[in-house]
Amino acid sequence: MNKWWAIAAMSTVLAITAMAQTNVYSKNAVGVIRVDIPANAWRLVSSPLVPMGGTNRVSDVLGTNDIPNGATVLFWNGLQYVAETFYAGFGWYPNTNTLARGYGFWLRAPSAFSLYLTGEVPSVTNTTVNLAPGYQLVAFPYPVDVPISNSVLNVVASNGDTILAFTGSNYVASTYYSGFGWYPGDFMLRMGQGYWYRAGSATEWNEPKNTHYTYP
Repeated sequence: MNKWWAIAAMSTVLAITAMAQTNVYSKNAVGVIRVDIPANAWRLVSSPLVPMGGTNRVSDVLGTNDIPNGATVLFWNGLQYVAETFYAGFGWYPNTNTLARGYGFWLRAPSAFSLYLTGEVPSVTNTTVNLAPGYQLVAFPYPVDVPISNSVLNVVASNGDTILAFTGSNYVASTYYSGFGWYPGDFMLRMGQGYWYRAGSATEWNEPKNTHYTYP
C-alpha cells in the first residue's frame, strides 16, 4: 500500500530548502510530499507543488536524487503515451516533457524508492484543468486531500463523467449523475495522486485555492 505524506512549512519569514546540494530560496511556503514507489509496479502520481527550478520539466518536478536507474514516466497526450526515462549519471531523457499541476502521470522503477516532490505551495487564486471528451490523466491541483463532492468537479461535471483511482491492483471509481452529484461522494482527491477522468464533453475544471486554504 502506498503511503502519501505531506509537510507544509508555513512561515511568514523566508523559507529555505536545499535541492541538489544547492540552496534555493522562496518567500512562499515550501512543501514536501513523499510518495512511496514499490519495485516494478506502475503508480499514478502527480505533483500539486510549484517547482523551485522555475519550469515544469520532468527534472524540475521529480528531481534526480535517489531516482533508480531505469525509472520511467509515462504521459498520456490524449492519443498515446509519451515516455521519459532516468539514466544514472545523466538524468531524465529527453527531459522535454512537462508535469503541470492538475495533471497525472504514470511512474515505475526497477527498485522500490521514496519519491520526494518539493516546491512552493501554490498561491494562485485559481487553477484551471482542461477536460476534453474522453479519457485523460488529471489530479487535484493543490496540496490537500478533498472529497470530490467538495471540489468544483461537483459543479462542472457532465452526466456520466467518471473518475478512476488506481490502487496498485485494480481501479475504484466514482460517477457523476445530473441532479444528484458524484457517487460515491466521498471519493477522495489526494495530494500526489493521479487519476483517469472520462469526460462526456469539453469543459474547464477551474478550482479556487481559497476554498481549501488561504496561505500564502
